[in-house]
Amino acid sequence: MVFGRGSGSKKNNLLSQLHPLSIIDAELSNAKKGNLPIIKEFSSTQNLTGIRTGIIKNAISVFIGELIYRTLKEIEPNKELFAFLFDSIIELEKVTNSASDFHPRFIVNYCKHLGYLPEKNLNQNDFLFEIESGSFSAPALSGGNFFGKESSDILDKILRQDAQQTHNLSLSGESRYEFISDMLRYIGYHQGFEINLKSLRVLHEVFE
Repeated sequence: MVFGRGSGSKKNNLLSQLHPLSIIDAELSNAKKGNLPIIKEFSSTQNLTGIRTGIIKNAISVFIGELIYRTLKEIEPNKELFAFLFDSIIELEKVTNSASDFHPRFIVNYCKHLGYLPEKNLNQNDFLFEIESGSFSAPALSGGNFFGKESSDILDKILRQDAQQTHNLSLSGESRYEFISDMLRYIGYHQGFEINLKSLRVLHEVFE
């Protein structure tokens, strides 16, 4: 919870620092608003101009912000997760070519920090990703909760490629949307609730 101090342009300038994925240094008050801690003072630690002003990067940042908000239940400090998020935000800011495949790679790597990174075991027989087991399996004759063939292939490619190569997934807008939707089904299954992100449809429209 933030209470803007001052008035007019001074307050607006302060609150403008809280754009999606802002990285801030904050001092918390001992007082709380309900269960929410109150921020006494804060300042931006990074100048994320590209994320704040670029249409594509901003849409991606809104999606990632909502994803984190809906899925991250950490209470205790987690330095490894913080480092991952910090480095990912800086990477998004610095992307100079197309950022359109940034969020598919992000959501896969984010799963590692949630505790259920998909297993990298695709082979000739096990080529569809099964949500329950978190691994690639042979298609079931009946039942089963699987990704489609294209989403399974995209997931395998992301799991096998390094950070530089995964900028070149060359996905269509529809393939990217389907893959992200499948990954949200996967995360939702393992967290025990359905994940509906309003920003996903907006993000899809940006890339159409």
